[in-house]
Amino acid sequence: MKTALVVFPDEWLPYCPTILNIVQSLREEGWSVKVIAVDNNRFEGAVLKDVDICYIKINPLLVSVLEKFRVYKFYVFYKFLKMCFCLSSFKKINYDLVFGVDPLGFIAARLFFRKVIYLSLEIRKDLLLTIARFLGINSLIIQTPAREKYLLGDYSYKSKTFYIQNAPILKGDRLIPNRSGYRLIYLGTIIP
Repeated sequence: MKTALVVFPDEWLPYCPTILNIVQSLREEGWSVKVIAVDNNRFEGAVLKDVDICYIKINPLLVSVLEKFRVYKFYVFYKFLKMCFCLSSFKKINYDLVFGVDPLGFIAARLFFRKVIYLSLEIRKDLLLTIARFLGINSLIIQTPAREKYLLGDYSYKSKTFYIQNAPILKGDRLIPNRSGYRLIYLGTIIP
């Protein structure tokens, strides 16, 4: 059985259709999938059938204090350290695929695994992206060529780019719109 590891550096795993669909698709193809994600009690933990999820627990009070004093970067660094500690226990496993989501997940995964697929959900140009580029992006999954150009510019990497849209997989009958008169299309995350 082939194995995959997904390093998701954020708290909203249950509300990330791209990750959930990749995990589901791999499972349907017979893969064993492990997901590492952060849990600070702001969102309900995802329950994915036949998927091993390792939640990195972070005290919600710590998050609130760091946000209140506007030192959120320390929280990002703290998440990174906790992810690295968690990943150190999996480094001897020879995964067939390793996905690092956004710069933080990619960097943490790249420190422990040679070939990591950079899965881009956010397009922030910051120090973390510079570090990710320095470590070497072997493969990239991103939504569009325009996002790729904005994120990476003329940066060249050794492998291919795969374009996957940020949308749920719809199966069965055609989606029928709600006829109640109310319509809402929202793309993003709502953080309580």
